[in-house]
Amino acid sequence: MKFSSEGYDLDAVNGNNSDSSDVVLEVGAGASVVIDQNSASGGGAAFDEQQQQNQIEKEEEKDENTVLMEMADDYKFQGNEAFKAKEYEKALELYSAAIRVTPGLTGREILKLEYEWQEQERQRMRKEMQEDDQKRLERKKTSYSSQEEEQAGDDKDEITQTKESRVYSPPAHPNGKSLSVYHCNRAASMLHLLQQQVGNQNEAQHQQYGKDKDDGSFSISYDQVISDCSVSILLNQRYTKAYTRRATAFEKMNQSDKALEDAKKAFTLEPTSTNLRQQVARLQKLEDERLEKLKAETMDKLKDLGNSILGNFGLSLDNFKAEQDPQTGSYSINFNQGGNK
Repeated sequence: MKFSSEGYDLDAVNGNNSDSSDVVLEVGAGASVVIDQNSASGGGAAFDEQQQQNQIEKEEEKDENTVLMEMADDYKFQGNEAFKAKEYEKALELYSAAIRVTPGLTGREILKLEYEWQEQERQRMRKEMQEDDQKRLERKKTSYSSQEEEQAGDDKDEITQTKESRVYSPPAHPNGKSLSVYHCNRAASMLHLLQQQVGNQNEAQHQQYGKDKDDGSFSISYDQVISDCSVSILLNQRYTKAYTRRATAFEKMNQSDKALEDAKKAFTLEPTSTNLRQQVARLQKLEDERLEKLKAETMDKLKDLGNSILGNFGLSLDNFKAEQDPQTGSYSINFNQGGNK
């Protein structure tokens, strides 16, 4: 197995400007143990055999991690070559192989830890809300002077300040930067495969393609793209490509609000990028249109509900007209039935 001394990353393959931290350098073989034979043979100095054994075990452990990462980077290199040749299924297989052999927590384990942390946060916030409700109930039962009420309000503000949402950070990963790249590159391969599947009658067979021994079965889907990018972001929160690829997946799943959030984060990391500025503007327009559509649908449902109630009296909302006073901006409701107000 041969390795170069230069880094190689999928973002560089595509000719995009990527953060230098995304480039993972290939590494050589691990260091071997060198024993001082003069000390070992006596020479007036005592030789600690237990210390020697501990050192050997430590070096062997380091060598195992090094060898596995050499394998992972080689898989990534081959995956990049396949990606350049537009052999996206092969690239996906190779990036998955790199993920499997990488020592440390797997992507699934990292996401599971995040989910458990979020559950704990929800329970903590529910508990704090219940405590606040109990305090407000106790305050109602007690008469306060104006000064005491003001102090109570100050205390409430202090409590609120301590309830700011926190951000999850995964445990330190010995190969986090590399694993982040592997997952993000696999997400890129899946995005291309999904694009090829548009109008493809065999799309169903692709949805069950692939099996990752460590991360469990996965399908080529936008959900999996989101999962891979989420792992990548947790391991490297300044990985712009992971945000943009996850934004693409969110947009394809008609979740323009989340897509816009990721695009804005990517633009924050690269504020001079014209492409990201355009992506944010386009997604902002989509989100505004979604909110307008949601508002119209909500109003239609409320109107249907109102008409169903007024129908019992032979009326409908059409009998009521809201008119705004141009001077005050307030509204007045006029009733009209049979042409008479």
